[in-house]
Amino acid sequence: MTKRYKIAINATILDEKPSGLGVVTLNIINNLQQYLPNVDIDVYSSTKAGLNSNINVKEMSKLLQPSRFKKVAGFYRFYWNQVSLYFISKKYDLVYSTTPHGSVFIKNQIITVHDLISIIPNKTYKSYSLQGYYYKLFLKKLVDKSLTTISVSNKTKDDVVQYLNVSPDKIQVVHNGYNKESFNPENEFEDNEYTNSRFILTIGATLPHKNIDRLLNAFKQVKDNAEFSDLKLYILGGKEAYMQALTDRAKELNLESDIIIKRYVPMREITCAYKYAQCFVYPSLYEGFGLPVIEAMACGCPVICAGSSSLPEVAGDAALFFDPLNEAELYERIMQLITNKALATELVAKGYNNIKRFDWNESAKLVATIFMNNLKKN
Repeated sequence: MTKRYKIAINATILDEKPSGLGVVTLNIINNLQQYLPNVDIDVYSSTKAGLNSNINVKEMSKLLQPSRFKKVAGFYRFYWNQVSLYFISKKYDLVYSTTPHGSVFIKNQIITVHDLISIIPNKTYKSYSLQGYYYKLFLKKLVDKSLTTISVSNKTKDDVVQYLNVSPDKIQVVHNGYNKESFNPENEFEDNEYTNSRFILTIGATLPHKNIDRLLNAFKQVKDNAEFSDLKLYILGGKEAYMQALTDRAKELNLESDIIIKRYVPMREITCAYKYAQCFVYPSLYEGFGLPVIEAMACGCPVICAGSSSLPEVAGDAALFFDPLNEAELYERIMQLITNKALATELVAKGYNNIKRFDWNESAKLVATIFMNNLKKN
């Protein structure tokens, strides 16, 4: 008789307005059960939003939701992960945390590390206080205690090996995917602000390492060309403090009417923006993966992105790259793309080919295989 296993999934990163990590969590969980027919899965989350109806959710306190309770949620999640999750783990054969926020007291766990932004020493961006302290104090202990650590890119794996002194044999790479229904060029939209204007798009103004202030400066140079006087820059999604800094910078550049900044944008609006943008620019100094790059490609949008961290790995040959510290080079790449329709068409075609490598079903299948290999060994 085939043994049935019990797995707990720590999905406390989720809330009603999922961030990038929330999107990854939702898609892995929603595609996982089909590959684990002999496993009972309980998902610990403060919300059922976005999760398939057949998933067994152990609903937790709303205080865990970062978009609603900010620092309070951070402290509560820390307590829940280190203490509550430890006692919960005793009922399960395996515990999986979709982010690097498991418990250092659990032995039968697997975690996913998305990036090491908070601990990599780099003068071009700052470590982020509370998150940085957490990573420095707990992440190596978590990785050492975990049966396996999943990383979302080869670059992140290399960073974990280098900065946490972990054997590469203990880390397995599972690339992210993208939602093929939401992100495709066949979606149709009624007339709106995106369908009726020329614009450049960027996504995710969360923290200064996203480097969008340099994009603003490059955009100012583009606007100095008379033929692009009507061009706009849309900045969709982010966190209040950094977005306010960008708003202030737009005013300094006298571009407040040409730079549109929106904090939270529904998925359908984002896909519309991808479809109609002249190009998508991702100037980030550091990414563990770079999900918006493949989302833009899936919508038929030509991509310009920084040639740093994981972005060349994810974008392949389907993007124009630039040095993220070089505003002049970014300006040149934007002008190169928006003045050359043949180049834009070529990048779109390469983008469609590139994204064939990324599929949530395949990602979930790999995660399921990692689970079963560890369950059978332990």
